[in-house]
Amino acid sequence: MVLNTNDPTRPGNSAGVAFVLNKELTNTASAKMKTLIPGHAATLSLKWHNNENINILNVYAPNNTSEHPSFWEKVKTEWQRCDIGQIDLMAAPTHLDNERAIDALRDLRSALNMQDTWRMSYPQHRIFMFSSNHNTLSCLDRIFLSDKHTESLINWDSQICQIPTDHHMVTVRWSWPMGIISDDTLQKNIITLGIETQQKIIENEQRNEDANPQIIWEKFKDDMINLAKKNRKDPPRQNQPTYKATDKRPTENIEHQRY
Repeated sequence: MVLNTNDPTRPGNSAGVAFVLNKELTNTASAKMKTLIPGHAATLSLKWHNNENINILNVYAPNNTSEHPSFWEKVKTEWQRCDIGQIDLMAAPTHLDNERAIDALRDLRSALNMQDTWRMSYPQHRIFMFSSNHNTLSCLDRIFLSDKHTESLINWDSQICQIPTDHHMVTVRWSWPMGIISDDTLQKNIITLGIETQQKIIENEQRNEDANPQIIWEKFKDDMINLAKKNRKDPPRQNQPTYKATDKRPTENIEHQRY
């Protein structure tokens, strides 16, 4: 499923943003796109884990960085006007060779309460998405996250996209926080829940729309997610270890350089 908005002045030739949804993994029936700036900024809202919403802001900024201060201010104004609510994730380009453009984007990030999670986790590394014919490398695209999702992201990468493009695609995987995965009590509860689910599937002799292995399995996954959510809300237990993702990435180590 593809939801998109084109630049009305040059449709098909310049700019344009799109959301591509996998119908096997997402609840596309609940997906709603709002266009903030035609061809340049749009939000996507959809159900996340059945009963929660996630809001994603997708941005294609003007190539002329002198336009960025007014552009980012307009994005903020339209976001407030449309009353979209908290943005959970923002995909946006960056031009770090223009101070005014940097300041304008920083103001928007502050208003949205978002951060460059990859940069915060790897301050001494850099990653590239584009190489020119003049042998220059650029980091054009970034993913910004609200604080509440920081611990749930792993395996940041930049790789060739299957869709023909001159950019590498920025990717990141959504996962349970490492502390939850390593929680002994949660693991035991999930194992118990899994054993009960397996027994229900074995005993399910009369298959119908309300009772079949697929329905039982779906309920198991929902119950497992609810257990994890409850675990996060409970007060931390003593001597519970904390973890930080240490996944390796194809990046270059740098010292004292601003990116």
